[in-house]
Amino acid sequence: MAIDTSNLPDSLKFIYSHLDVRTDFAGYSGVVITDVDEVDQIRYIVRKIRSNNDEKISLLPIILHTSLKTLPSSLENMVDLLISDLVSQGMQVADVVAGIQTAIQRMAPIQKATRYEDHVLTRALRFVYTRNRKTLNPAINDDGPVGYVHSFLTQFMDREYSLDQYDMLKLALREGLFTSEFVDVIYLCNKCHSGALMYREACPNCQSTHLVHEDIIHHFPCAYVGPQQDFVIAGQEQDLICPKCDKRLKHIGVDYDKPSSIFTCQKCDQRSQHPVVVAKCCTCLHDNPVEHLIKREVFKYHITAKAVHNAVQGTIFSMDNYINIPGTLPKDVFQVLIRQEVERMKVAKIESHMAAIELVNLVDLFNRIGPDAQTTLLTELINVIREGLKSVDIISIENSSIILLGLLERKHDEAINIISNLIVELKRLVRDNYKGFEVQINFNLNKLATHRDAAEQYRSLLEEKTKA
Repeated sequence: MAIDTSNLPDSLKFIYSHLDVRTDFAGYSGVVITDVDEVDQIRYIVRKIRSNNDEKISLLPIILHTSLKTLPSSLENMVDLLISDLVSQGMQVADVVAGIQTAIQRMAPIQKATRYEDHVLTRALRFVYTRNRKTLNPAINDDGPVGYVHSFLTQFMDREYSLDQYDMLKLALREGLFTSEFVDVIYLCNKCHSGALMYREACPNCQSTHLVHEDIIHHFPCAYVGPQQDFVIAGQEQDLICPKCDKRLKHIGVDYDKPSSIFTCQKCDQRSQHPVVVAKCCTCLHDNPVEHLIKREVFKYHITAKAVHNAVQGTIFSMDNYINIPGTLPKDVFQVLIRQEVERMKVAKIESHMAAIELVNLVDLFNRIGPDAQTTLLTELINVIREGLKSVDIISIENSSIILLGLLERKHDEAINIISNLIVELKRLVRDNYKGFEVQINFNLNKLATHRDAAEQYRSLLEEKTKA
């Protein structure tokens, strides 16, 4: 069916089915999804656009032209406008497209991020900025195992990483990108972090969930207390007879009451008034004792001025947040000490070196373990390095993949031997703690030269290709 586009802005890309997302989006100012009324198809199309590696495509305004009156909130947050008539609502479409494109043009090109979290948060904040959103509300998640979803963030995340959205948001809070406001609490599986849980009562002895529930009866005249089954005589199930005094129980509240209940396990026959509650994960099938579930507080987030500034500039994080790891120096202090060492070498007959150890694929491991575990791992790596050095040697962190060393008063052969031993120990640490992951390590080792500026030598060390 031909669409009247006379009232619409130029350069709109029309999508009629999920197959159209395979075509080229370059040069378009916005996307109109039309004649697609299946929520799953809409979700597929929107996610394909938003997750595109080219930011010019992922930030495109998305207009949904549909007969649907409402969308799931998790999807609604990813769409910019829901309309029912392209002709009468053409000016509204034009205003939305123009506003988003103007905001996009204000932003500097996005800078390359070293860590996966930096990359995702940068893209998410730039999306939020171009939509002029000040508050980000969590949505009930109808498309995954976690009870709430922050789709402004998860739309840019790998699907297998989406369960760690809470760690990602905690990192953003720590960086001052958001302030938070409490919304709710959810509980997640302690094995896979899924929120799809089935709660059941289980036997405290054998953990079987095959329990039979009975009322406990208290007979007032003789004070006998026991499960209801004790009061039932075969063939007289309609009557309750006290097993202690043989009197018939007539009126509840007058000659007996039911103060509590008891559970009998059909597997081990143990009786208990207090069965344990377990939560079976519908994703990984792990049985979680409820006291061991992961508690997550859910917040809505308010954008800070820092977030807006960094979104416009195209970067969010400085790797300086690693300088507080014990045993390391800030990069500027490291460079000052290297400069002082170069000056000292001019008057003393000593040989000193500067090295860069690059953990080439460490970012792949970071993607799996989350931001809190990253800091722990980096701290452990630094501890291993410090143990292999003298107290006068210095360490700094250039970024999450490159560690800098100042090996003072060391000859070349000794420095090479130190680096080789460190590489063996670092590989062992990662291999022993993260089964199945083998870190690849390269290095550069340069002798400090008295005839060259220290800052130049620092830059050269980082610019030269590291070697295995």
